[in-house]
Amino acid sequence: MSDSKEKDLNKPAFDEPTRKRMHEVVLAWLQKHGSESNVSTPTIASARVPSSPLPVEEKPKKELKTAVRRQTSAPQEIKKQAVILDPSHELASPRMPLLLTSGSHLHTLLRKFVTVAVYAFVGVHILAALLVYGFKQTNGVAQVLSNFVPLPYAFVSYHPIFYSEINKETDALDLFYSQQTAQNVRRPTRDDIHRLVTTAITRRLVAEELARRRGIWVTEKDIDAALAKVVEQAGSLDKVKGSIKQLWGWRLSEYRYYVLRPYLVKEQLLVAFSEDPIIKRELPAGSSIQSLDRYLDKVAPTMLKQVGP
Repeated sequence: MSDSKEKDLNKPAFDEPTRKRMHEVVLAWLQKHGSESNVSTPTIASARVPSSPLPVEEKPKKELKTAVRRQTSAPQEIKKQAVILDPSHELASPRMPLLLTSGSHLHTLLRKFVTVAVYAFVGVHILAALLVYGFKQTNGVAQVLSNFVPLPYAFVSYHPIFYSEINKETDALDLFYSQQTAQNVRRPTRDDIHRLVTTAITRRLVAEELARRRGIWVTEKDIDAALAKVVEQAGSLDKVKGSIKQLWGWRLSEYRYYVLRPYLVKEQLLVAFSEDPIIKRELPAGSSIQSLDRYLDKVAPTMLKQVGP
């Protein structure tokens, strides 16, 4: 019994044709899947055919498919990660040119605006100077431009008299004369008012220059004291402000500068002249402001340098 069992075990499970057929099937399968997974196909000499090939060969088949799937899916996952994990890199490149373009565009507009403003500023000054000094015009367009462009009419020593200042005081005095209803008072023309204002401003600057040479200064306290006397005569500060606004169209600060201050300078200058041995011959003690104005008119040509019409 034992000898028969050993003979059965040593007897091959398959005959020779069957083994060759199975060998060809296994080689064909290995060649097919080996080319897909980029592995070299074993030769017939190196291939060993197991006694039970079907159960043994199924495991490599599944492993090869799994390996192929992992190899093919890995690049796709890397591409997705490059897009999802770093979105700022993709968004920064289009934004930077946009910001640079908008900034450069704003800089260009600003530079054009500044250039136009400079040309306009220079052009207005040239036009105003041409009308006033070239064509000797002081009315119309020349008057409007001279209110904004600092064109000097004359110089008293080194103090300029601007056309804007003359125009402003001319408007104020014109308003004052327009409210005079007395029949025997002739209303002066605007040219007459312009000459009166020019003379008054010249006197004021000549008086201030002479006072400066003698060390005479009018302080704000002096102006406050003079204004207090005016308020006392009028009854209240509001009445003073209302009268100033109605008569000249001025504010209180302008009344202090154009009326009170020049008046106080002339008063102190009269006191100083009364002690001068030469000037007191023309302006003795007790002289009035009108007498001082006539003296200032005599002195003005030696101190005035006129540059405009």
